[in-house]
Formats: sequence, C-alpha cells, structure tokens
Amino acid sequence: VIDGVAVDISARRRAETAQRQAVADAERFREALDHAPAYVYMKDLQSRYVYANQPTLQLFGCSASELAGSDDTRFFPPSAVGVNLNCIEGRCERFEVEFRMKARDGEWRWILGRGQCVARDERGQATRMVGTHVDITERKRAEEALHESEERYRSLLELAPEGVLAHIDGKCSFINKAGAQLFGAAHPGELIGKPILDLIHPDYRDIAKERIERSLEHGEPAPLWQ
Repeated sequence: VIDGVAVDISARRRAETAQRQAVADAERFREALDHAPAYVYMKDLQSRYVYANQPTLQLFGCSASELAGSDDTRFFPPSAVGVNLNCIEGRCERFEVEFRMKARDGEWRWILGRGQCVARDERGQATRMVGTHVDITERKRAEEALHESEERYRSLLELAPEGVLAHIDGKCSFINKAGAQLFGAAHPGELIGKPILDLIHPDYRDIAKERIERSLEHGEPAPLWQ
C-alpha cells in the first residue's frame, strides 16, 4: 500500500516565475540607469540618498554603501540644498536649479538639478523623491564664450567712427554713439525702440522702406540711403 498527498503548487510556481521576472526587470532597469547620460537618484523622508546610479556615484566619488545615509549637504552648495528642502516640505512639487559643485577629479562642474516628490505623508511631507542631475559644464562654457564674443563685437561697434544701426521689425534695436550723434540724439538709448523710418527725412522714406523690404526678402544688405 502506498499513501501519498498531491498538492497543487501551480500558484506557487506562478508566483516564483513572476518574482524571477520582476528581479530580471529590475536588474535591466538598474543597468539602463547605470548607462544613462544623466545622474539619477532617489531619496527618503530625511532627504537621504537611498539610490544613485553609477554616473552619480562617480561624480560624488563614493560607492553605493558609502553614499547610503548621506544628504545633499555633503555634496552641494546651500543654494541647491534650499530648493530641495522646499520640495520636501511641500512648498513646491518639483524644482529645477543650476549650481556648481566640485567633482571627484577636483574640477568644478556646472550641474542642472531637477527633482520632484512622488509620495507624501498625511502631513504633506515628502516620503520619496526622485530626480536627475545633468552635467551642463560644456553648455555653460559655450554660453560664456558666446557672451564674451558678443561683448567684444559690441565694444567694436560702440567705438566705430561710422554710424551703425540695427533694427528688428522696423524698430531700432541697436545704434552706436556715432549713429546717435548722426541723428542728433544725445545718447543711443533715446533712439532704441523708435521706428527707423522716423529717423529718415520724409523725402527719402519710400526709398528706404523699399530697400529694407528688399534686404529682408533676399537676405542681402542694402543701404537705407546714399
């Protein structure tokens, strides 16, 4: 005589399969974040890091275990910490801030930080936050170089002995000192925003208008008058 018990373990098998699938999905998601061109993190109620992808860990110069329990005061300036606190305490749902920080290699980097609260308790305090940090150092350098170039070009125009005028939609947007003097203005600011045709003698306005329209249509420079 053989005695035995048959137990249906289909549900357990399905649960085990679902668990393995969830673990595999989580690992793929983690791997994707580790290769993302951004610094991704999660924080707890006390604004302490509970997760950071590999680029973030490299930026901070620490391991995941070393990062655990750390907050922003360890890495960021007060200006960045302040906006984060506003989100935690419910004064805003998301934030965006640009700031500088000293990276692991000793270089100062410009960072664009974005974050938002994804869960709050009954008091409105954040219980979980997610966010990203993006290195915008190269963009900042390009903006600075462009600004310096514009300033040098403006200085050259300001000091030019000839009158130089620029307009947008027919209104004066820039004129140098020589140009202001040519039109009898004491200062260039007196002419900014004025229709440029008002600066031209009535006998020549139709000619000037036609040349402006032709220049805009064909993208070629044309003198307002000769």
